[in-house]
Amino acid sequence: MNTITKNINIIIDQLKKGEIVIIPTDTIFGISCNIHNENSIKKIFEIKKRPLTLPLSIAIKNKDYFNIVAKDISENAKKVINKYFPGQVTIVLKKKDIISDLITANQDYVGIRIPDDKNLQYILNNIDFPIVLTSANIHNYPNCSSVEEIKEQIGDKVNYILDGKINENKLGSTIVKFEDNEMSILRKGAIDVVL
Repeated sequence: MNTITKNINIIIDQLKKGEIVIIPTDTIFGISCNIHNENSIKKIFEIKKRPLTLPLSIAIKNKDYFNIVAKDISENAKKVINKYFPGQVTIVLKKKDIISDLITANQDYVGIRIPDDKNLQYILNNIDFPIVLTSANIHNYPNCSSVEEIKEQIGDKVNYILDGKINENKLGSTIVKFEDNEMSILRKGAIDVVL
């Protein structure tokens, strides 16, 4: 059974315990867990019915954290980070070993977000680890924009959902990838990203 809560500290406590939670972001509802808990990461794939060959994104608390989770960050990537973060963008960079191959589907790159959402910022600033953050929906189903839609798709497979409002357009973040100094747009999302 899932519990809908407005108590952010319950969500923080659940993440610290290694549990999976659903939280509103600055784009859509996200399903989340500690990036170091492989059992919970596997469970997210199961809940979403997502193939293990498709990577998940992560969220970090601030720009300094990029140097902990990513390497070989190019000058153009730094420009995008400084211009658009925190914001409705996921940037795909070369990962450091701290990021599990399970998260990245055995690829050398990881998608990273700093959501521009005060509740999510509060959560990230009160835990000492990054979180997996991927859309809270079944693979190939529409994104969820309400708790009711989450219940329809995911049912009671997650213990806690943080109640909240999200952007009604149901658009996820824009995903950009940097290989060397070149940027490519992998998914057009909530905003336009230009160098």
